[in-house]
Amino acid sequence: MGIYKSVMQRGDTRPVLSAQLVNQDGTPYPTLGKTVTLIMRRVTTREVVVNAAATVVDNEGRVSYAWQPADTAVAGEYELRFRVDDGGALTSFPNADWHSLRLEP
Repeated sequence: MGIYKSVMQRGDTRPVLSAQLVNQDGTPYPTLGKTVTLIMRRVTTREVVVNAAATVVDNEGRVSYAWQPADTAVAGEYELRFRVDDGGALTSFPNADWHSLRLEP
C-alpha cells in the first residue's frame, strides 16, 4: 500500500476509501479472518478522530471503509492508516508513514 494524498470536501461520505495492503516486498498481505481498523488522526494535534472497523474485501489485502458523517465533519489536515489484528499480533499499513487526507471547508 503506497503512500497517497487525497482531498475531500468536509461532510462528504463518498467515495468509499479502498486500499490494498501489501507487505514491504510488494506482495499482498492476506487479510481474510483478520480484524482491520482504520485509524485517522489530526495532523496538528495527533488526536485520533476515527478508530473504526474496515471491511475485508478479499484475501489479497483489499480493504474498504465507508465514511460516516462524523468522520469528515471538520475541515483540516489528517493522517490515516490501517491496522490489522491477527489474533493479537498488530501490523500497520503503511508501516513507516501515514497517508494524507485534506478535508476542504
